[in-house]
Amino acid sequence: MNIIKKILSGIITIILTSLILLLTINFDLKKIIVDGVITEVIKYQITSSMYKSENKEKQKIEYKTDNEQINEILESDEVQELINKYLDLTVESMVDEDSIDDINIEEDVMNYIKENKEILEEKTGVEITDEMIEKTKEQGEAQEISKSFIESIKKTRDNLTSTQKHVLKGYGFLTSIKLRVSLIMMIIISCVLLFILQTKKFVWLKSIASSTITAGVLVSTSSIIVKLIISKWAAIEILKTSILLKHGLIEVAIGIVILVAYFILRKITESQKEVNKDDISKEFDIRET
Repeated sequence: MNIIKKILSGIITIILTSLILLLTINFDLKKIIVDGVITEVIKYQITSSMYKSENKEKQKIEYKTDNEQINEILESDEVQELINKYLDLTVESMVDEDSIDDINIEEDVMNYIKENKEILEEKTGVEITDEMIEKTKEQGEAQEISKSFIESIKKTRDNLTSTQKHVLKGYGFLTSIKLRVSLIMMIIISCVLLFILQTKKFVWLKSIASSTITAGVLVSTSSIIVKLIISKWAAIEILKTSILLKHGLIEVAIGIVILVAYFILRKITESQKEVNKDDISKEFDIRET
């Protein structure tokens, strides 16, 4: 019976490690893509201005960039939420045609400007009047940005290979709220099962600590490896995997705290047992005399 319990506990501990690892990826993957690629590209496109050198024989295009104000705007929660929304819609539209109906860039941008007017004025130093907002709205509608965006998605979708579609579906699944809730529930169930199987001497705490530390080490290591691989093969130097490293180290720290708690509780329990033994021994001696 004890052997079966040990085997089951070992399997559940491995499963728990995998669940914690997947939960971290679920939380961080979208942020890595948004912060590390999309936001940086947007910053570059907004703040870059091309100019030609004075050399008439050879026209040279160069770029000047000053990101300070744009950084503050793009890194705000509101803009990140907007970027996240269209990242999700883009991915979903690649595999599901119905998702395209939710795309309305003009309306979303106008809502953002109206809701964050004071913040934008403060960051840019430019007063945003109702006339400017109305003109921006008219220009957006005239340019048919949403229509162009939708057409671009349709063309891209038609040219996707089956492998690329599977990758997009995989991304959508890995970053979904449904998976997040499922993983949290499975982690709780795994912890409860360990508690049932390893009640004696708080061994269940040791198993949970082991899973958390292992997952943290794997997450931290993968953040470095992924960045090296992507930088080398995909030529993307701006990929930010620091959030993976950060969360990996937090998991290691949590695991160490749980492990310390395990040793303290075990020490207290053993000390209590020793006290109880001494009390029983003294009582027995008294009865004999």
